[in-house]
Amino acid sequence: MYYPALNAVGGDTFNLQNTVYNFPDWKTNTGLDTVSVVADGDFNLDGRLSAADLLLGYRQLLGLTSLDAEQLAHGDLYPPTGDGVVDFPDIVVLHKLIFQ
Repeated sequence: MYYPALNAVGGDTFNLQNTVYNFPDWKTNTGLDTVSVVADGDFNLDGRLSAADLLLGYRQLLGLTSLDAEQLAHGDLYPPTGDGVVDFPDIVVLHKLIFQ
């Protein structure tokens, strides 16, 4: 995936406005197997960041939708090491990734 405002530093480390973030792989249990997921903000799992991802993030934050474990793992952007929760700071980072 290519994000114009996101510069790869190396491995899973990215530079966003002179702040280096390390997006670790997340392990999500799907019930059948374990899947490795990178926290990248792609809530709708279409392979790219868009306003649709932001809308899903806001809906999750407001309790209007219930996302599955894989979607939540993609959206857990802040802190950079993840905290297991999609909350307002995650949405702020996602907004910066999409609209910078």
